Amino acid sequence: MRNPNRIEPICERLKEAWSIVPDWRLGQLFENMRRILAHNGQDIFFIEDEALIGFIETYLEGLTDV
Repeated sequence: MRNPNRIEPICERLKEAWSIVPDWRLGQLFENMRRILAHNGQDIFFIEDEALIGFIETYLEGLTDV
């Protein structure tokens, strides 16, 4: 079983990302992240949670430049 303690950090980072672009719908945020991952040869379905947290943190850095 995966560690349930991983859920809160992921949700917090998603909340941070969404608060930077509050006009986006949640689906837009997910789709934009999915497209970047796909462009880099990664499938969001298979990415491990720790790697997803790292990706979201990098994504947040880019969003602050929007």
